[in-house]
Amino acid sequence: MLGISGGGWTTVLFSAIDDKISQNYSVVESFPMFMRSDAKNIGDYEQIIPELYSIANYLDLYILASFGDDRKHIQIFNKNDPCCFSGDLRGIFDNDIQVNLQELGMGHYEIFIDETHFEHKISEYSLKIIQNEIKDT
Repeated sequence: MLGISGGGWTTVLFSAIDDKISQNYSVVESFPMFMRSDAKNIGDYEQIIPELYSIANYLDLYILASFGDDRKHIQIFNKNDPCCFSGDLRGIFDNDIQVNLQELGMGHYEIFIDETHFEHKISEYSLKIIQNEIKDT
C-alpha cells in the first residue's frame, strides 16, 4: 500500500489495523503528536481525534504497521515540503520504533528523507526508494 499526505495517513492507519498489508509506504503523512508545535504540522481533523489517539498513539501505529513476519513500513519525508511534515526526522523517534520491533522479534521500519525537491509530492527519488524496497523482499 502506498499513499501521500492524507492517503499516507490512511496507509499508516489501515496497515496498523490489517496485517495482510505486508508492505506499506507513506509519504509526508504524519508526525507523532509531541512534534506538532508548528501550525502546518497539526494535521487535519482525523489526525488529531482524541478518542482514536487515546487508544493508540502515532508511535503505536507505526509499530503496528511494521510488526509481523515479513512486514515492512517505510516513511518518506520531503525535507523541504512547503505543505507539511517536512524536515530530517532521522533519529528523533525511529530508533524507539526499531528497538520495540527488535524486542517483539519481527517487522521492519525505516525513515527516508527526500531532499531532491521543494514540493508536496512523491518524487522520482522516492519512487526509486519504494521500488528498491519492493525488490528486496
